[in-house]
Amino acid sequence: MKKFRLYFWLSVICVWVETIALLSVPFLNHIQSQSTNQLISYIIAGIFWLGIIMEQIFLWSANAQRKRLNNSSEFPIGLISFWKTTNGKIADIILIISILLIVILNLLKVSTGWIVLFSILILFLSIQLHCFYNGRNYQFLINYKERKEENR
Repeated sequence: MKKFRLYFWLSVICVWVETIALLSVPFLNHIQSQSTNQLISYIIAGIFWLGIIMEQIFLWSANAQRKRLNNSSEFPIGLISFWKTTNGKIADIILIISILLIVILNLLKVSTGWIVLFSILILFLSIQLHCFYNGRNYQFLINYKERKEENR
């Protein structure tokens, strides 16, 4: 169970790393040197893609550990599950708000770069967290904790 928890939380951390990497993109405009700007752009892109790759590796490892601990797939996948856990409800609310924000920004034809980027980042993060916190692995983690407390 320790490996499962470790892999699951490392995959969540990778999502945050990806988002922070994308959030740092607007600050590249403040760098004066073109060569430094290009180098930092490559580093940020590398961090983003490495985060995605590591997130998937950790998620697949967590899935393998969950299946080893409990072979049943009694929980639906996170993408199609809504309002399943407390953290999932928070992620779902943020997801709905971010979708509404993007629709409103498009209707108002707001073209301020950082506002649009920030709203897209919130959408990106909320979709990922929705899938994590409403998914099989997190529900298994919660149910495992509840069963452990009941057995005490």
